[in-house]
Amino acid sequence: MTPKEILKIDLERNQPDYMTLPKVIGFINKMTSQGAKMVRQGDTLMLFRNVGDATAEFHSFSADKPNDYLKNMGKFANMLKQMGFETAVTQYQNPKLSGMFKAAGFDASIQKTPSGYQAEVRL
Repeated sequence: MTPKEILKIDLERNQPDYMTLPKVIGFINKMTSQGAKMVRQGDTLMLFRNVGDATAEFHSFSADKPNDYLKNMGKFANMLKQMGFETAVTQYQNPKLSGMFKAAGFDASIQKTPSGYQAEVRL
């Protein structure tokens, strides 16, 4: 599966209706211009950048089945921890993603925000 195919599937499953492929690609380009890196595990793309204080901001885009996605997120968390990060944060709109953090076994605090949700994961 190509990265573009992964993004299209993630848009259908996890993103709000107003998000489009060009908007997601624009977001990824903006983040990479600010120092973010993209890694791939299976059919999950993970975008992350250092935001200071041993904290990474991350965003995932997945076409994987839920169990594979959870495994990939665990591998991603281990990679961040090995890189010296202690915390990873993300913002999202889809409320079903909140349960994924606990299902993956992460020590995460989730807050409702005006634009959706924010999760802070201790690595």
